[in-house]
Amino acid sequence: MDVDTHEKELHLTPEGIPGVACPDCGITFVNRFLQCMSVLDVDESDRAAVAQREMELLGLNSLPSRAGPPQASQDEWQKWEDQLQTKNWGADEPSKWRKAESNGTGRSYGGWGPKRKTPEQEDKDKALDKETQQLLQLMTRMTLRHEKELSRLRVDTSFVMFCDVGDHGCLQQLKATAENWQEQYAAQKVTTSLKVIMMLSLLKALRSKMEQVTIDQEITEKYKTLAWLSEGANALAPCWNYLEWNSTDKKEQVASVPPIKHQEVLAILDRMEQAVPQPGILTDFRNTKGMDGKPSEVVPFLISIGLRQAATAEVHAGLQKLSGCSCMKLVACRLRPDRGQRPQLAKQIEEAFKATTYCDWGGDGGISTGECLRLPAFAEPQGTAVRRHCMVKFLSLPHDVYADMLECHLLLSCCTALLRQQEAQPCEGLGMMARSDLFVYAKEELDQASYEAFVNYSIQLSERVGAKISAITPPPMSLPSQHHSQAEILAWQILTNGSGSVWEAVRLVASMLRFEPPRQRMMQSDTQAMSFHLGICARGGLVGVCKDTLTHRNVCRLLCFYVQHLCTGHRFTSISINRNYLAPAHRDLQNGPEENLIVSLSLHDEGGLWVESPLGTVYHEIEGRLIRGEVASLQSHALLFSANKCWHAGLPWKTYDRYTLVAYTVRNWAHLREPARNLLTELGFLLPDVPAEHAGLGATPSILPPVLLSAEAHP
Repeated sequence: MDVDTHEKELHLTPEGIPGVACPDCGITFVNRFLQCMSVLDVDESDRAAVAQREMELLGLNSLPSRAGPPQASQDEWQKWEDQLQTKNWGADEPSKWRKAESNGTGRSYGGWGPKRKTPEQEDKDKALDKETQQLLQLMTRMTLRHEKELSRLRVDTSFVMFCDVGDHGCLQQLKATAENWQEQYAAQKVTTSLKVIMMLSLLKALRSKMEQVTIDQEITEKYKTLAWLSEGANALAPCWNYLEWNSTDKKEQVASVPPIKHQEVLAILDRMEQAVPQPGILTDFRNTKGMDGKPSEVVPFLISIGLRQAATAEVHAGLQKLSGCSCMKLVACRLRPDRGQRPQLAKQIEEAFKATTYCDWGGDGGISTGECLRLPAFAEPQGTAVRRHCMVKFLSLPHDVYADMLECHLLLSCCTALLRQQEAQPCEGLGMMARSDLFVYAKEELDQASYEAFVNYSIQLSERVGAKISAITPPPMSLPSQHHSQAEILAWQILTNGSGSVWEAVRLVASMLRFEPPRQRMMQSDTQAMSFHLGICARGGLVGVCKDTLTHRNVCRLLCFYVQHLCTGHRFTSISINRNYLAPAHRDLQNGPEENLIVSLSLHDEGGLWVESPLGTVYHEIEGRLIRGEVASLQSHALLFSANKCWHAGLPWKTYDRYTLVAYTVRNWAHLREPARNLLTELGFLLPDVPAEHAGLGATPSILPPVLLSAEAHP
């Protein structure tokens, strides 16, 4: 009995699953690449079969068979194999070797060796040089990387529509529309792009089908039998269910998402019909596989929208509402957002590149001999704490700060609403007013009845909020002998009292500071932006103490106490209070590696912070490329993020002035002299640990005033 020696050996994992044996250790692992079948194609094919049965139930045209006779394709394949077998390696060579051009002095070496080349010799002669191989490697990597980035963008901008093949849907109408457009465009009778015409044709077909629902009662009952429709407020206002695919039972079922009203779908179609023809809204509407190619039960279409125009938000929201909705069944379509999967062409490029002899990497797919390992990224040089992947950390406000902010926010909202009832506009500085100042302003601007309503609301609010919690403040520092500002005097009085509302105290002091135009070059053109700096300042390789630090020592102590009250143990060398500061996208390269703490001092609408994040969904164009990020609100919590590594930008605000407090660390702060460090520590700045390379004074010159270069620098 003959034994097949080429029989493939079967390896099983400890769980009894077929796998791949590691050539080094012999352990069998699951081959996840072979398990990754195209679930999408299988599900859509099954859903097409379900759609065909539903059309037969509705009495519409059934799905025609598009599969051709298999014998034709087999004959073509056999013909191609015969051509390959009859190929002659030496057919393009001369029948005789040419005699070498010699003068008869010796034998020519042109005729030595075999007269025909073997396949191995042909492959060797055709091998690419190393420069070309390296070029192909780089081009392949760049192509796949580029496609990966495009796949990420498609998640936010694209939708996939699957059209069932047959006469009962919109596929034939779309095809006829495209052919008619081609004729009219060749005759120069139309100027609108094909994608817009195709999209409008789809919307028109869907609207025509939906208008029949409220007219034909018989077809409505059939739709309810198929669970497409559900009862609404009345017979003229049914609701369309959302459907999902049950892969276990191989059928569609009603999803848990609440149904959408019939009138709401028609309103969505109205808005989309008005927005789609606008420039920059619809960027693509095309068939991804061709309508005249390989027979298929489903024809996929890609619908892409832009990012710039204001109407794109309405179109995106409308397509999101139609995704998975049973109303799309009326035109034999299914719509869903793009999942960001790699196209088949990119997979073929990767497989073809890995099949070459000069491929120096295995890619993400293929047969792997082991599982994927993920090494942890530790937060510190010692210990087992793992660094979190998030770029922004949200800090909950202390209870006393949150209660004061909430009460002031509600009072401000009530006062603003009463002002607008009188057709009056609130002033821009209202968002920084303390509780008592807000009552004075309301008494001056509101009429008697509105002011009494405001007072009654404040009494009820104070009963609901409860007793205020006072924070214990640090002791004050002595006032300078002269030239002290109102903000410094107020800070000294607050610290002298020893306790109180630290949130209102910081806001009162901040509103009295003497702000200056911003020093950053990117902000010098903004006439509304103002800033106030305390602590260490840096200019290139020079470091020193901000001039206002020496004259606002009690302000420094109060603000530093507030920073530690928000985030205990936060390390920082400087504090900036910014007013109406709309910074463009940037990175603070002059900052140290410590995280920035930012919190809002004013009550305003919007005005958050955009921060770069690999998991974000809000894109910002920076230096000609789109950066992914997230928008974080500065109200009701503080933020921590690495300003020297992450791109970040301020966002526009409304109604009131925007005040923010930022506690950060400059890069070369360790060059500061010891007396100045001691002074900052006494003022409340929690300086970072001195790095080893900056342990000494260094040779960097100082720009400190002479009073800080002596041991008598302390007050």
